[in-house]
Amino acid sequence: MKERIRKRFRTLASFVAPSGSEYDVIRYCRDELKQWTDSVEVLPNGSIGAVFSGKRPGPTVMIDSHADEIGVLIRYITPSGFLMFEPLGGISVKTLLARRMIVRGKKGCVPGVVGMTPGHIQTAAEAVSLPDLAKCYIDVGASSAAEVAEMGIEIGSVAVFDSPAAEMYNRDLLTGRCIDDRIGVAVLLELARELPALDFAGKVIVSVSTMEEIALIGAYQASAHFKPDYFIALDTIPAGGTPDVPEARLPVSIRKGPVLSVADAGRSICHMPNKGLLRHIRAVAAGEKLPLQIVSMFGHCYSNNSDSVDRYGSHCPAALLAIPRRYSHSPIELVDLNDCVTTFELLKALVRHNESASFGFLPED
Repeated sequence: MKERIRKRFRTLASFVAPSGSEYDVIRYCRDELKQWTDSVEVLPNGSIGAVFSGKRPGPTVMIDSHADEIGVLIRYITPSGFLMFEPLGGISVKTLLARRMIVRGKKGCVPGVVGMTPGHIQTAAEAVSLPDLAKCYIDVGASSAAEVAEMGIEIGSVAVFDSPAAEMYNRDLLTGRCIDDRIGVAVLLELARELPALDFAGKVIVSVSTMEEIALIGAYQASAHFKPDYFIALDTIPAGGTPDVPEARLPVSIRKGPVLSVADAGRSICHMPNKGLLRHIRAVAAGEKLPLQIVSMFGHCYSNNSDSVDRYGSHCPAALLAIPRRYSHSPIELVDLNDCVTTFELLKALVRHNESASFGFLPED
């Protein structure tokens, strides 16, 4: 399973697909899912729902991973051919300066770099500060706006880090851009591949959603369309255990298995998952003797598709099951494939135990 996830992730990581431009990922997922079920639907917002029916009556669970990655949107092209941009998702100036970028235009992908003031002429203030994001630009080597247009780049084109997937000295560790959440999509597709032969009750809807990074949009629209009885967001989550993020600040680590969040808080949305669903996930993990890290993200800025589904979607219970990864929202996100395999095994167990899922607020319900 580890090698299957590795291979699938490398394919998924080859696509340039920030929020709103997930075409290649969605097309790939659609074609893969059609091998295993006849019920595959691509919604107008781009999100996919693939329905797998079990052998007995039972509840319907939707398991979702998001297709998009963070990136930038070209907002203005200067007369001399430089690209001004704005963020798509939580992207930081710290990660942008002097980086290679891939710009996706109408004619395909074009290499570019994020420019910076030469070190030889930086003032003392410039040397120790970060520029305003609105002043950052991408240089594609053009000498005019007309030359940029010839490349197929226009306002509304997108760009992502040029940081392909790579293996560390320990080959179980992968690093690169878009681990959030292409690694989740890889795990989910491997689960879908095994569903036709799995003995389970009810239905499983495999969802690959769009536009999570900008507003948690695609999943709650998909859940409203398919109306599952409950929802599990398969995503990645920040991990600590590094010199700058000690365990007391963030008690999540790679190599310790998947993470169940009991509370999340973003900039504009807070979420406390259904208590019955949390108990169910913990009980299945314990019964299968699978490791499960428990964390509260309430004091941090972290949100995911379970938050928006619970609040805005089909109003079904929703929870997050996450793969820990270091260096969130950067070109060098890092994940351990062993955590991915354990997450796959827990998802598979949750499907097998689908008929015992319960959502009572009170422990006795």
